[in-house]
Parts: sequence; C-alpha cells; structure tokens
Amino acid sequence: MIDEASAPGTVDGPAGGTTGGTTGPHFPARLYGVAVGYGFVAGAVTGVTFFLMRTLQHLIWDHSQARWYTVAVVMLGGILIASLRHYSLEADLDDQLDPRGPTSRQWRKIAVLGLSAVIAIGFGGAIGPEAGLLAVVAELSIIVKDRIARTRAEAELITEAGTAAALSGFYGAPPVGAVYREGGVPAGRLPIFCASLAGFVAFVLTWRVLGLESHPLELPPAQEATLPSLLALIPAVVGAVLAALYLLVRHWLTGLAPRLGSPRMQTLIGSALLAVLLGAWPVLRFSGHDDFGVLVSYTEEGAWGLLVLLALGKVVATALSLAAGWRGGDFFPLMFAGAGAGAATLALLPALDAQTAMVAGMAAATAVALRKPVAVFVLVWFLLPDVTVLALAVACIVGVLAARTLPARLSAGHGH
Repeated sequence: MIDEASAPGTVDGPAGGTTGGTTGPHFPARLYGVAVGYGFVAGAVTGVTFFLMRTLQHLIWDHSQARWYTVAVVMLGGILIASLRHYSLEADLDDQLDPRGPTSRQWRKIAVLGLSAVIAIGFGGAIGPEAGLLAVVAELSIIVKDRIARTRAEAELITEAGTAAALSGFYGAPPVGAVYREGGVPAGRLPIFCASLAGFVAFVLTWRVLGLESHPLELPPAQEATLPSLLALIPAVVGAVLAALYLLVRHWLTGLAPRLGSPRMQTLIGSALLAVLLGAWPVLRFSGHDDFGVLVSYTEEGAWGLLVLLALGKVVATALSLAAGWRGGDFFPLMFAGAGAGAATLALLPALDAQTAMVAGMAAATAVALRKPVAVFVLVWFLLPDVTVLALAVACIVGVLAARTLPARLSAGHGH
C-alpha cells in the first residue's frame, strides 16, 4: 500500500532514507524495475485490447459496405453507447494522463469508459482508439499501484508508466510516451522512457503472437522537391486553420448538446446525425489511419475539391462523434484531415512535393489541436522516417504559433 506519510517529492531510498526526484547513481533500482516491468505489462494489455477493437471492427464491417448498413450499424452503436452513458466517466484524455488520477473509487466508471470506446471503434465512429486503450490501462494501473506502490512517488510513476507504455506501443514510437505529457513525476523522465520502450516491445511481441500485421500510413513516395521545403509553410497554415475550425466546431457542438436533453438523448440524437453523415460518405468512418490511400488517389487525380470536402467532412464527423459521447481520440482523424487539406494546396503549388504538403498539413493540424508540438514532431518522424525534417519542423512551429492565438477553452476536452 502507499505510504501516506511519504512526501510526493521523495521516494524511499535503498537504506530507508530518501532521495530527491533525480535519476542519479543512487536512484533506487526498484523504481526502474517497476517502470520497466509494468510498462511491459501495460504494452501487452494495450496490444490485446487493440486487437479486440480491430477484431470487433472486422466482424461488423466485413459483411457489407452498403450505405444503409452503415447507417444501421452506426445507429446501433449509438444506442449501445447511450445505454452506458449514465456510468461513463466524464473525463478527457489529458485527465487520464494525470498521474494523480483516476482514483480507486472510479474503477467502475473507467471500465465502462473502456467498453464505450471499444463499441465506438467497432461501430465506426470517426475517432481513434487511444482514449479507450488508455482507459483500460488506467484501470490496470489502479490495481497495480494499490498492491505494489510503497510511496506516492511510486504510485504516480506506475500511473504515468502505464500511459506512456500504452501510447508508445499504439503509436509505434517509444519516445512519444515519454514526451507526450508535459511536466513529470518525482521519479524523473528516464524511468518513464524505460517504461515506454518496454511497452513498445511488449506491444510488438503481442501483435506477432496474435499473428497481426501493422499498416503504415500510405503516402506518396518522397521526391526531390523543386521548391524549397520552407514553402511547406503554406500547407501548414492551411492545416492549422483546419484544426482551428475543428476546435470551434467541437466546442459549439459540445455546448449545444445539453440543450437536447439528457446525456442519453444527446447521444441518440448525435448518433442519428452521425449515422446519416457516415452513410452519405462512408470513408469518413473510423480514425482514417487505413484510408490515406484515398487521399493519395485524389491527389494523383488532381481532385482538389474532393480533398477539401473530405478534410472538412472528417473534422465535422470527428467533432460530432465526440460531442455525441462516442469515446475516442482525435489524433489520427486530424492527421487524415490535415493531410487532405495540405494535399489540396498542391493546386496552387504543383511543384511542391506531395508528401511534404501532406505531412506539413497533418503535423500543423495535430500540433494545433493537441498543443503538443514535440510529441507531434517525434511521432510523425517515427511514422514517416523519410520525411523532410525541415518541413516537419516548420509545420510544428506554425502549429505552436497558431495554437497560441486560440482561446485555451477550445483545447479543453480533446480526445475523449
């Protein structure tokens, strides 16, 4: 159990003394063992949970892609989610990443949040799985820290190690989990990075044992651009504007939802609208990770208007999904929308490398909405190792500057 007398900024040393929140030579090996061991477990749990999400998704959608089927399935998903909303934990992604929470009194609500997210992914919501994966790991973290944590510092380390491992495994980028959350725990960042690496390894091993394959983002091949990479500023600005529009739409829909009645009624009405939208254009379903090929096809065809409509449709579908109570993340949907918006700028800059334009749009869009430019830079660099680093840096800087011009309330509650 946690030693309530221990100060949050200290941890028990090997001889019963205390050490500060550093990672020097006298830092207890136990904390590294806890971070690595639990990080590995959390990564494996994340892999299994994501496998279940994808399995449910395939079971539902491999039968038919008809528009009427899409409407029926999405509406059924809304009914199921509405039935769970009474028990749902009204907390966003950033709350789940807080080492001080959730408490042991909330474990039932967290479990329902995870179940709601699994349903949301399986039934076609325009959202990513990360929030549901974090909910499952957060519940596991409560059990682990209540049983093995000796100090508050260890309890905080366990909670953040779990979320770091889950993010690193899911995104396929070990450093992301360590840099995603601003600030830190008393144990320092090095144990968190070790947990991230262990989670990534466990996630990969789990997927190999389950016989699954990863699907990299499908983007145009990198080419030698005839225009300087600094011109990535233009698609980056367009991506940032799109992200600002997404935040505004989500904020407006979230404020409008309570006028519709009870939370269950909000979900039912919102799901009905979502079902119509996804039925009209089924490519807007899911996170968008597996649909980048559509953007590539439109780009090769020069279908600039369709790219703009697809980008706008994606942000509306994602905002509507979240406002209606479909629990999930908005990172990959914004990557998809930002890439589409960035590709559309090739109508004005035909000599710009298509991959550079898409990457600039997606990086700026996610940096604006998440307000985590370092994590976005690292993640995109891991996902696309041949990306032009200068263009990626320009896009993240644009995202940072654009985010600072927006009211802070617009970023609150992202990635439910």
